[in-house]
Amino acid sequence: MKVSSGQRARAAAGGLTLAALAAASLAANGTTYHLVDLGEAYAVGINDAHKAAGNRLGDTQPLRWGGARWHDLKQVPNTFGSAAYAINHFGDVSGYIENAGLAFVPAIWPRGTNNFVLLPLPDGASAGIATAITTNRRAAGYTFDGSCVVWDANWNVTDIGKPRHTGGCQATGMNIDGDVTVNASGHGFVWRDGHYKDIGSLGGEGSSAMAINRYGHVAGTGTDAAGIEHPIVWKAGTMTDLGFPDSSYVDVVARALNDNGAVVGDGWSNNDEAQHAVLFDQGQAIVLDTVVDDLADWNLEYATGIANDGTIVGWGVRSTYYTHAFMLVPMASD
Repeated sequence: MKVSSGQRARAAAGGLTLAALAAASLAANGTTYHLVDLGEAYAVGINDAHKAAGNRLGDTQPLRWGGARWHDLKQVPNTFGSAAYAINHFGDVSGYIENAGLAFVPAIWPRGTNNFVLLPLPDGASAGIATAITTNRRAAGYTFDGSCVVWDANWNVTDIGKPRHTGGCQATGMNIDGDVTVNASGHGFVWRDGHYKDIGSLGGEGSSAMAINRYGHVAGTGTDAAGIEHPIVWKAGTMTDLGFPDSSYVDVVARALNDNGAVVGDGWSNNDEAQHAVLFDQGQAIVLDTVVDDLADWNLEYATGIANDGTIVGWGVRSTYYTHAFMLVPMASD
């Protein structure tokens, strides 16, 4: 399950001009990050132009971050709300709109506008979500009757069904070649060239596939023989355990990755009984709280997106209980 599903956001603008920050190539050895407070919101994805998608805390308002503030994305008046799930390089946002009949309809908020376009559903389906959108404007998602779907660049829909012997299908990510990550019946899959491939496990019963980059590498989880979730990257049929920051961590998830191989996610530490955002890069698992130059009163809990220059988005808490979205901009190491 994607962290963004069920999350809602409240936007308050941060006042920093990101162009003034010198972003360096992401490196585990010595890179520190400047923290940008994105206000009371959940950030669910970022593109290479440092535009982000998110949701306002508490009232199901989808948002697009740009120009140092959140912009409300339109939805149907007098409904309970809608949600953003993903953003592509140009700023198109995908998610769902709640319509006047209170059904969830897949939608895209195109670049340059705050208005939405409703996406078609396969015959017989009445509700669904567009969970991913690519630079060439293809999209992926799922219907509430258990099928995964893809939309082409003209947003014509194709029902790609579900993996064999599974009870349903939820698409989580898509790359520019049209490869789709899918979760079904406790297993992660990649849909490619019309076929589903199970990504396997780490000796346990299951896995999850959360995101896919342009090279077809997948971030997600693999379950070990003890039933513990490990963060993984799957490449060309091989699953690699990314490891934990230390032995106190349990059920760590890899949620997003960029084209340079850096991965972000989060996990629970039994040491302080708290959730922590984690960066996986160059063989290291790094708690992001430890590499921010101006952490102040933050606990960074979830990391949900990473751009190719290493800029990271997610959310955490300030002063113990105020949920805020964040953007971490890498600074040149000494």
